[in-house]
Amino acid sequence: LRRDIETPGDRGVVERAAAVRLDIRELRCERRRHDRRFAERKAAAVGTTFYAGVVMCLFGDWLRKASICTAGTAFTHLIQTRRRPTHFLVTTGAYAYARHPGYLGWFAWALGTQVMLGNPVCLVAFVVVTWLYFKRRIAVEELYLRRMFSEYEDYARRVPTWIPGIK
Repeated sequence: LRRDIETPGDRGVVERAAAVRLDIRELRCERRRHDRRFAERKAAAVGTTFYAGVVMCLFGDWLRKASICTAGTAFTHLIQTRRRPTHFLVTTGAYAYARHPGYLGWFAWALGTQVMLGNPVCLVAFVVVTWLYFKRRIAVEELYLRRMFSEYEDYARRVPTWIPGIK
C-alpha cells in the first residue's frame, strides 16, 4: 500500500494489515519456541530411553556370553535330546541365578535394541515374538532336561527363568 494515495478511511485497513502481519510473526515465534521446547523434551526422553536400551543390550550380551562360558561344552545351540557322556547339568555361575540365562540375555538384548531406538511398535512386536519363541523352546528343552537329569526338577523349582510368564 502506498502512503501517498491513502485516504482517511484507508488508514484502518493499513493498520489491520500491519497487525495481521505482526500476529503472524508472533505466532511463528511462539511456534518456534514451542517446537524448541518440544524438541528439548523429546531429546531428553529419547536420551533416557536410548541409555536404558544401551544398558539392556550390554547386560543381555554380557549375560548370554557369561552363560555360554560357564556352560562350556554343555552349551549347544541345538536342543539335545540324548545325554552325551560329557553332558552335565550346569547349576553354577549365571545358572545359579537364572534358568536358561542365555535365553534371558538374548531376550534383554533384543528388547534393548528397540528401547534404544525408541521404537514402541517394534518393541511390542519383539516382546511378543521373542516371548512366544522362548516359551515354546524352553518347554521343549526342559522336557528333555527332566528326562536326562533326575536333579533337574529340584533345580527348576529353586531357580527362576526371570522371563515374565515362563515358569
